[in-house]
Amino acid sequence: MGRSHAFRRLTCALGAGVVVFAGCPRPAAVVVDAGVVEIEDDVVFDLDVKDPIAAVVGRLPISSGACAQIKSLKSREEADATATSIRAATSLPVSVVEKDLGAKGTWYRLCVGAEVDAARLTANAMRWTSAGGVLTPFLDPPRGSEEPRFHVITNPVSEPRRPTMAQSTAVLARSPQGPLYFAGDPSAPLLVGTGPLGQGKPGSRLVVVDAAGIRLPLDAAPPPGCASCALAERESPIVSRTVLGVGELLRAAGTEILIDEETASGARFLAVITTDGGILRRAGAVLLAAASSGVILRGEATVVEADGDDDREVAISRLELRTSGTSLCAMETRAEIWGTSTDAARGLVRLDLRAVLAGSADAGAVVDFVTALDAGGDPLAASRACAEVLADRPSTLLTQLCLQRVRGLVADGRLVDAVNAAGALAERSSGLRAAVAGPLFAAMSALDSDPRLSSTPYDCMLAPLVTAVPSRSVDDTIKLARARLLERLSLVDVNDAVFVTASRDFGADTPVGAIAARWMERLRLGQPARHAGIEAALLPPPEQPELSSSSSSSSAGDAGPGFGGSP
Repeated sequence: MGRSHAFRRLTCALGAGVVVFAGCPRPAAVVVDAGVVEIEDDVVFDLDVKDPIAAVVGRLPISSGACAQIKSLKSREEADATATSIRAATSLPVSVVEKDLGAKGTWYRLCVGAEVDAARLTANAMRWTSAGGVLTPFLDPPRGSEEPRFHVITNPVSEPRRPTMAQSTAVLARSPQGPLYFAGDPSAPLLVGTGPLGQGKPGSRLVVVDAAGIRLPLDAAPPPGCASCALAERESPIVSRTVLGVGELLRAAGTEILIDEETASGARFLAVITTDGGILRRAGAVLLAAASSGVILRGEATVVEADGDDDREVAISRLELRTSGTSLCAMETRAEIWGTSTDAARGLVRLDLRAVLAGSADAGAVVDFVTALDAGGDPLAASRACAEVLADRPSTLLTQLCLQRVRGLVADGRLVDAVNAAGALAERSSGLRAAVAGPLFAAMSALDSDPRLSSTPYDCMLAPLVTAVPSRSVDDTIKLARARLLERLSLVDVNDAVFVTASRDFGADTPVGAIAARWMERLRLGQPARHAGIEAALLPPPEQPELSSSSSSSSAGDAGPGFGGSP
């Protein structure tokens, strides 16, 4: 008994390099440079793994790598020669993908680029293949002026880095569930995971260990620039930290850790964790979710490229669930783009489209921004961004992207989103109406012919999205609501801009105008107040009466000092 106890004390003294038993005592907190640095109860568990390194490798995420197929050739020799020419001219990575098409024979696809994120690959490929792009000399003649000149191919990409034995043993003994990630300096990456609190406590903790298997502590200082996060943390302690992923958000070498922090009262926020001298620090945070009467907020974060600079940004996708009693009445997704500030005290800052336009004259930056909003699950915000920029700063690159978005939404069966996207483009950009007429008609006619299309507002009492919400988990409620939303198609969700542009700009004698007229009649019966509002928007502005010279003089004289009148 005494010998066993002595061995346990020795094991604990050795630190994370040897982890066999649970319950090694660690201090609740230590003081470093006058700042409190938390070391949560460092519970370790019995580890019964024959090959810890292989076990860690099996839990590293496999990404869906993406490249842009720009050409397909019958000859392997010609494909290899073309790939060599592209590499020499552009310095872009090029792969030759062999594809057996059965009766059509074997073809060799030239695929350019290598991105983990398909959305970022798409944004880059739009630049490379647009007029004057670096790949235009290697492309086949375009089949249509608006058709994209590439196809995105996805391939699984495995993590090439491998952990040390001490690192593998340490993290497996602390985080027996969930995926693992590499972060920090690429030359000496940290291994990151989510572990339980131990002793039957609900919640989870952040586990980060270095190559020697030593666990890094987390600075307890509140995240800079997020007053709501600091307030929520003061009012209720953080009971759970879950790793969401890693991303290159700062220009310093290495990657940052993205974690979901939750307080005992249910507030959740995204925190960006950096390493500073062996200490984990929160470089910024954004409120993801909070619970209030009648509203449930859920948030997710994705690392994206949104403004054309060297840093990555975070797309915050907030899911808003509105309830009445025990029923879920509505569910909407809204996306925002957040980036790091040059002022460390500001933490994360929200990016808007005008800031992106002011910071870059490159249309590719706007493509990144629109693509990031789509990746965040907010096609309406992406469509409005397209329309806003094309109205002020039209470009061939952005026009191709925005029109292709409409076609893609139609192909995916997201008809209301497609109609709204095309309508926003036509309403804001008069010079684009000829190009958008075809996609707008395709989207409107597909929606018009769907037998599920209704015109009456939703009544939560008669047809809630989900019933008995308190008895379900939030994840189960969201899953059921999404399935129900797929069954709903209503003119309630079609933006007023669609009716206005189809009737006013295209005219009642056009195909889209005829559809809009039918929809307006349905609105007159199902939504009379909204129908009246759209009719009012279609009225020509009242003519301003001309002022006589005498009345003009009188008005000027009455204006008084400082308004053009006599002193």
